[in-house]
Amino acid sequence: MLTFEKLTMLDRIDGGVTLLLHCPGHLVTADTNIEDIPIELYATGQEVKTLDMQKQLVSLIQSFGDRIALPHIHRFTDRYEIEGKPGIIQPGNFISL
Repeated sequence: MLTFEKLTMLDRIDGGVTLLLHCPGHLVTADTNIEDIPIELYATGQEVKTLDMQKQLVSLIQSFGDRIALPHIHRFTDRYEIEGKPGIIQPGNFISL
């Protein structure tokens, strides 16, 4: 069963709400900023459709991007270059696992 399906089932059982943030791994350049990277959000619950919740989610996504995703993909790119991997992955191309 997919993770999303499990999260949805859990939230339906206990009335909870779940947020899942994901930034696909890819190589970046030194001048890449948060507007250049995709951040995916999966959210359960009807409350996320309210305007107040949407504003809170925007703030959460921006913080995730600035503080976690962007530094991580810069470190990922640095490690990739240090290990001397061939140029299979180009900046901005996504890694499919």
